[in-house]
Amino acid sequence: SGGFVGQLIEWDIQPIHQKQHQVDINRATLRDFELLPGIGPVTARRIVESRSDHGVFKSVEDLDRVHGIGRKTIENLREFLTINR
Repeated sequence: SGGFVGQLIEWDIQPIHQKQHQVDINRATLRDFELLPGIGPVTARRIVESRSDHGVFKSVEDLDRVHGIGRKTIENLREFLTINR
């Protein structure tokens, strides 16, 4: 016979709720924004266009100037966002 009788296998498992994708809202690409939970292609495009048309974001809260993003969305995304000016 043979096999794995009596062997213990240890797994290094990270929690799925851990931040795995953080973006700098002043440098992120369209694709970076699309990878964020709840952000689709239209909103991602609006974020990039707002940054291009109105300049860098001074804070994460500045995202509320983008049509389709409100306080609730900002709070849901906060852990995934960073900012460099």
